[in-house]
Amino acid sequence: MAKKMIDFNRELFDLLSSRLSSSGYETEVRKMFGHVVHFLNGYMFAGANEHGIYLHVGEKIKEDALGSEKWVRTFSPLEGTVMREYILLEREGCADADTLKKWTDRSRAYLLSLPPKKKRGGTSSAEAL
Repeated sequence: MAKKMIDFNRELFDLLSSRLSSSGYETEVRKMFGHVVHFLNGYMFAGANEHGIYLHVGEKIKEDALGSEKWVRTFSPLEGTVMREYILLEREGCADADTLKKWTDRSRAYLLSLPPKKKRGGTSSAEAL
């Protein structure tokens, strides 16, 4: 039986995009998982689905956050599939501006600590939206 893709959430994606823009983050929007996501430094950075906003934070931050941080859980783009180095900030946490800022800032810091990832083909920002 095929695994079901978790549905995209435009409202949460727009909230995320507004947060990133207001912070001056320069991201690239591309298609991934059948919907649009933000990339930073060549890595998938953040996106939104029906459960919340997902962020690339690295394995150490993820492990530290799981079970100890309110509104944080593992990220699954497909039912039954968990992605390493990513967390999902549940909807309630997304609504809290300080919580969303904390996690986007942590994700950004982690991705900027990595060597830039070489760009492979993909959909440009204009094409993705």
